Amino acid sequence: MNKKYYMKAIIVPTDFSDCAASAYNYAALLAEKTGATIYLLHVLDIPFPSIATGDDAETTQDTHFMMELMNLTKSRMKKARARKEFKNSDIKEIIEVGPFPQRIFHAVEIYKADMIVMGTHGTSGLQEKFIGSNAEKVVRNANVPVLSVKHGVKKPTIETILFATDFSDEADRVLPAVNAVASLFKAKLILSKIVTQDKFEASAKVDEQIKKFSSKNKLYRFVTNVYYDHCKEDGIRHAANTAKASIIALGTHGRHGLAHFFRGSVAENVVSHASLPVLTINFKKNRIDLR
Repeated sequence: MNKKYYMKAIIVPTDFSDCAASAYNYAALLAEKTGATIYLLHVLDIPFPSIATGDDAETTQDTHFMMELMNLTKSRMKKARARKEFKNSDIKEIIEVGPFPQRIFHAVEIYKADMIVMGTHGTSGLQEKFIGSNAEKVVRNANVPVLSVKHGVKKPTIETILFATDFSDEADRVLPAVNAVASLFKAKLILSKIVTQDKFEASAKVDEQIKKFSSKNKLYRFVTNVYYDHCKEDGIRHAANTAKASIIALGTHGRHGLAHFFRGSVAENVVSHASLPVLTINFKKNRIDLR
């Protein structure tokens, strides 16, 4: 089954850094294949001052500061839009004021975006544990697929996609989108199950899971394999390296609160630490247009 992944709009958040620019090539590549418009989004995550009234010098100063900041941002947007990566793309500029993740989701709704493509540098140590990155917040809450591109990835290519899955019924919900991306680029699609030491499963049981899953999804084109490692996150990265994958694809549950604290998120950890671009799709609230 090779339904086309139909895209009208792609949101590309940017802070004009080299990290953000890592996503530009992939956004342009997807736009070229689908005809989508790229919405280049910059978020000013600062309080918006009230309009000056009377002799309130402090308020007047704040307003002038915001006007200057907006003018500077527009100038930087113009330069970003003119980059060579976007020379064949239809680009629109968006400037939002407010909390970073919320303004991204607002833009997704307003412009009816089909995907978010964003650069990420990941996090480490105490920063990772207590703060987390903006990319992780977007991955956790987005209702459209998110392609996270690590800083340093230069040449955009989608030739082999490793879809890390447990071959459960949940995987049925995201396989159509992953397969559609693979079809767009005529890429090889590998479905890989990571078996860990703490949740070991006999090969006969895993083979039965794969057989059942493949039977239900026989209209899709993919190959399967099993990779053994000490934890899922490392297993996914090692399996992707072994397969010489171009990108990693994952489903995510978007856990919050105590569930997220105690169980964590494999998808978010992979986004933080994998060197390859990572495509994440929420199992429960993905909004995907396949035709």
